[in-house]
Amino acid sequence: RTDLRNSRISFVIGMVTAWRSLKYYQRPIVSPIDNNVKLERSQNFVLNASLGIVYTPYYYIVKEPSVPEGMAGPKCWSFAAFFNPATFVKGSNLQEDFGLSNLGLGVGWKFYSGISVFITGEIYSLKQPRKWFIDEFIDGTKKYTIAGNIQSSFDANDNNVFRTKLVPSVGIKLCYTFDIIKSVPTQ
Repeated sequence: RTDLRNSRISFVIGMVTAWRSLKYYQRPIVSPIDNNVKLERSQNFVLNASLGIVYTPYYYIVKEPSVPEGMAGPKCWSFAAFFNPATFVKGSNLQEDFGLSNLGLGVGWKFYSGISVFITGEIYSLKQPRKWFIDEFIDGTKKYTIAGNIQSSFDANDNNVFRTKLVPSVGIKLCYTFDIIKSVPTQ
C-alpha cells in the first residue's frame, strides 16, 4: 500500500558511466624511434564519482511487510543536479580530474531503500589538440619543430597546441540518497 506525500530535497553520492559520441584524442607523444608525432584516439567511456542534490516533487510512502513499523521511504520519480569531482576511468589522459565544469543533470527513479538510478546528461572539460595540429600530425609521419628544433614532448598548458573543450556525454548513474528526513511516520 502507498500514500502520496509532499516533495523533498535530498543529497546524493554516486557513480556514473558516461559515453561521448564525438572523436577525441589522447595527449600526443613523440616517438623515441623516429621523433615523429603520434596521435591516438581516446576511448569514449568514462567513470566518475558524483555528488548532487535531488528534488523529488512527490513521493509515495511505501507500507510493506519488509519495512519496519513506523519507518517508510520514498519511491518515486526524481530530478538531480550533479557535480563530478573525481574521475576513476578517464576517456583521455588530457581529461581534468577536478573542475567546476564537470556537471550533469539527470532524471530517474528513487527507491525507498535510498538507492536511485538516473539517466544523465553530463558535461566536463577536456584539453584537446587544436584542429591544425590534428590535421598536420594525424598520419604520424611528421616531426614537431619549434624554431628548427625537434621537440621530444608536449606541454599540456601550451595554448598554441591545446585548447580546453566542454565535452557533452550521456550516462547512467547509480546513487545513494541521503534524505533530509530519513523516515516518515506511517499513519
